Amino acid sequence: MDSSRANGERHIPLATILLFQLSSLLVREWLRASLTSNGLGDRSAAHISGLGGLAVFTLLLLPLRDQLLRRLKPTLRCPPSWSIAVIRGVAIGVTMRLAGWSMMIALVSLGWPGLQIETPGTTLLLWWQCPPVPKIILGVIALVIATPLVEECVNRGVILGELRARQVPQPAATSALLFAIFHVLHTMPIAFLFGIVMARLVTIHHSLWPALFAHATFNALVILDWYCLQGVWLPAERSALLALLSGGATLVFVLVALRLAGWGNRNRNSPGCPLPR
Repeated sequence: MDSSRANGERHIPLATILLFQLSSLLVREWLRASLTSNGLGDRSAAHISGLGGLAVFTLLLLPLRDQLLRRLKPTLRCPPSWSIAVIRGVAIGVTMRLAGWSMMIALVSLGWPGLQIETPGTTLLLWWQCPPVPKIILGVIALVIATPLVEECVNRGVILGELRARQVPQPAATSALLFAIFHVLHTMPIAFLFGIVMARLVTIHHSLWPALFAHATFNALVILDWYCLQGVWLPAERSALLALLSGGATLVFVLVALRLAGWGNRNRNSPGCPLPR
């Protein structure tokens, strides 16, 4: 008999959570379109609409709060060492961002749909130019604080935990896939790999905190990409060789991140600080 049923626990309706995610995504896109049509900049509109979507998603989850908190509670245990958790999270976040850059180069080299922004043959140009501080602060609130908190609690805290409780085959890959499908098409591959690494982090350390630090670091670097590191590039011809090399680099970075996830895990059974009541 399933252990969760033996203990009288009810399974969390994952289909309902996914439906709520889809609904909040539609609200986010509607809000973003409304804001941009009223003259707000694309990135500011994306951050504000993203916060709105997360708020809607959180409200929709309220009727399930008791079940969600029961599944989430074991992953809120504090790590045995906060310093190691932070260092590990930051290192993995940086490594996975490098993997994201490598994958983006590979996709551009192959002419991936949605990345054909510049005129073919555009020479690689990079320059550093940051916008006013308030725009960066808005991005930090949306992407570095709110998004990792909600996505890690839901995807790695609840969904991954529920898949493992149901003894679903390959729960890490399944949760990563469910995480990736709610991303933009050209970011789905790296989102899937990111989800695999985050699932390994939570599974090994029985805590969301390292994954939260890693996700926040990854998104902080995304903010720098979007706002400060300006660049244009589109090769005149597709390059299978460049795509292969970049894809190989992506794989290496992901393997390094997976290795970092298990680094120094001698105290994996340490209780850390008490669970919240």
